[in-house]
Amino acid sequence: MSYFEDQEESVPPAQRNWLSEPIIKLVTAVIALGAAILTVFGRNQKAFLAVSLCCGLVIVWFLAGVLRNPIRRLIRQYNNGRYVTREHGKLKLLFERLGRFTSKDDGRSFRHQMYSASAYRLDIIDKILGADYIEDWLRCYAIRLEFPCQSVVEFLSRCREFTTIVNHYNTNYVIKTQKTIEASPVDVLPVHCLDQFEEFRERFSAYLNEIEQWADGIARDVQPRVALSHFLEHVPHRSFNRVPSFKKADVAMLVQKSRAAG
Repeated sequence: MSYFEDQEESVPPAQRNWLSEPIIKLVTAVIALGAAILTVFGRNQKAFLAVSLCCGLVIVWFLAGVLRNPIRRLIRQYNNGRYVTREHGKLKLLFERLGRFTSKDDGRSFRHQMYSASAYRLDIIDKILGADYIEDWLRCYAIRLEFPCQSVVEFLSRCREFTTIVNHYNTNYVIKTQKTIEASPVDVLPVHCLDQFEEFRERFSAYLNEIEQWADGIARDVQPRVALSHFLEHVPHRSFNRVPSFKKADVAMLVQKSRAAG
């Protein structure tokens, strides 16, 4: 059994033990009494049927108490398995789309644009690309996604890591670059580089909106299925900062409008 399987469900409240010694003795006594009565009144068809019915009801009541929790557990595991299978497919699709935003070989991705802009020797771009390990992280995560989830908690953990990757890329690649460009006293990159960054920003912002809505839905669905401590440990990020415009004129205009509104 895996680490995640051990954490699947919260500790259930104390329930009545249907296999306790007093209950077993009671059921045994009822069955024995019923057998004795059937022996005595075997020739009386009505009495025979009445006693048989009573014994049958007692046996059904006993079995229902014994099997109720195992049946509920099986139903819960079946429903959780279907949910994880369905949502894991959606997670993989979102991850595949992230690859198009981070690929070094895709001309519309921010990393590709950063490598193109590195020719202009912007210090922050050189620093980010000098420690560019996002691709290795994505590769390791992709391998993890190839294996099916064994539990809801494991699925929730994968959602958490996925949103952590997105948040890291958004914060330490995109936003950090924008802040440096905004703080520079002069235009440090040519207009065509900034236009590419702007086009990426708009597409990536829409993608972040989708992830936030998806993560909110995952949190609502999963919370009643797992223990609170496990939920809080693995809940995915549900809010991401948005990168402002890479063009100083657009940023200045937004600041003026904000001040005017205030």
